[in-house]
Amino acid sequence: MFSIYSLLPKSHFSKNKYLDSLMVRSRAQVQHHHVLLIAMVFAASTCNGDGDVSGLRTYVTIFNRLGKGVDLTLHCKSGDDDLGEQVVRYNESWYFSFYGNFWGTTLFYCSFKWEDNEVVWFDIYIVGRDATTCGYSCRWYIYPSNPCLVTYNAFTCYPWSAYSSTLSLGPSSM
Repeated sequence: MFSIYSLLPKSHFSKNKYLDSLMVRSRAQVQHHHVLLIAMVFAASTCNGDGDVSGLRTYVTIFNRLGKGVDLTLHCKSGDDDLGEQVVRYNESWYFSFYGNFWGTTLFYCSFKWEDNEVVWFDIYIVGRDATTCGYSCRWYIYPSNPCLVTYNAFTCYPWSAYSSTLSLGPSSM
């Protein structure tokens, strides 16, 4: 029967010394894996959007275009963050910023209310839709009929959602 030990010079190594050298290498490999794991955790904590580890923040700005004298009350959330209720006067804006997650699933949704209208919902940032469309700066104009994404070369309007359908959390009271 063939054994790796038969290849080693008997005067040079014993089985125990050889096994000891394997154990030292195994500990070094474990330490190497720990360093690699720490590096991956750091990358995950500093990434943006769709797994981008650039460390750049994404900014979402919401403009009130409801009409003269009409205030916009909004409340934005993600699975991890509640940004609180905000009141934005006509022709003014409010923004928030964030670092996207490592898995590329970053999502923020908002409820919107003005005057005597019912609350409407919209997913204001979906990484799959917005990371390539507006990059690190998304600008939304809120009209009574719909929210519209404004980029340097496009003006794209979307329908209101009945509720935050992407997260399946449903509406909460404002």
